[in-house]
Amino acid sequence: MSVSMDIVITPAAKHHGAIAFGDIRAPCALGAAGVRQQKSEGDDATPLGRFALRKIYYRRDRVRRPQSDFPLHEISRKCGWSDDVRDPQYNQYVRLPHAFT
Repeated sequence: MSVSMDIVITPAAKHHGAIAFGDIRAPCALGAAGVRQQKSEGDDATPLGRFALRKIYYRRDRVRRPQSDFPLHEISRKCGWSDDVRDPQYNQYVRLPHAFT
């Protein structure tokens, strides 16, 4: 399955935007520094590029279970993502609390 999505940046606030695909549009958060093509860890920016959509994470307390052909993963408040380059689980899903978050 191939999916094409666009990120639309809100002009008034570069860290707010929307994901648009087909007739669906949903708000999204972007890095505080906006979107950058030359991305480096810790720059508070969202990378600009084309990335594969492999799975969908959702929180049952926020949205109902999506209907999708993609694998679905239910998450909770205790779920996080490690963004510390010193962490052996860097750039991976982690359970909170986590020593490197």
